[in-house]
Amino acid sequence: MGYGDFNINLPDGETFAPDVNRVNEILEMLAPDRFHFGVPYENRAEWDRIKNSSYGQRILTEARGAASITPRPFMTDEICQSCWVKESPAEMNAVAPLVRARMALLPLAECVEPNGGYLSIIGNRSGVKKELKRILETIAR
Repeated sequence: MGYGDFNINLPDGETFAPDVNRVNEILEMLAPDRFHFGVPYENRAEWDRIKNSSYGQRILTEARGAASITPRPFMTDEICQSCWVKESPAEMNAVAPLVRARMALLPLAECVEPNGGYLSIIGNRSGVKKELKRILETIAR
């Protein structure tokens, strides 16, 4: 037996070729009209395409909702300590989805609609806005 020869005897009519239907499904996933959020911030043509899609509009709608929450939720040491003392994650569970929305959704919204409005909401703590801008610029490279 030589290298790579595992002496596999397939039944008659069986091959290692993938199913044609599965190949077509994968080709559809790779279609040129598909997009992803991993494009550089400066690639305005791609972000404009995303903005004009149903996904982009959904991001902006949800971002506006997340941005309008007052007071703005933060995960604080006090919340973590309270959960520890009470042996209950209830307080953290109440705040975590709102914080995630702000920290994950709003940067995407800033890429879709780059007017700086979301940066001030994300980074109202000292240095966060500068750090996020640095991250966005790093992604753009």
